[in-house]
Amino acid sequence: MHEGRWQLLDTDPAWAGNRSHDALIAFAWSGPGGRRRLVAVNYADHPSQGFVRLPWDDLAGRDWYLRDRLGPARYERDGTDLAARGLYLDLPAWGCRAFEVQRIRGGLP
Repeated sequence: MHEGRWQLLDTDPAWAGNRSHDALIAFAWSGPGGRRRLVAVNYADHPSQGFVRLPWDDLAGRDWYLRDRLGPARYERDGTDLAARGLYLDLPAWGCRAFEVQRIRGGLP
């Protein structure tokens, strides 16, 4: 992970009136061979929800697989939705996720 590019990401409210997304800190990493990672932390003593805007411009029109390298979470997501709204996160107090992000090609990676 020394090679590649880290980028701080913006977050948006999960719904009107919910400001808990302000406690979410998220970074994306893009590396050699098209490798991608997304790291998100809830820096609060309460659950936080929000959408994280992803920096990759090739998400739309493809399906994506997100695998949490710190836990059992696995998600398949539509790239057009990811490009439009971002990734929805609902993290517990002090919770974190470190996703490996891969394009789905003819079955799960």
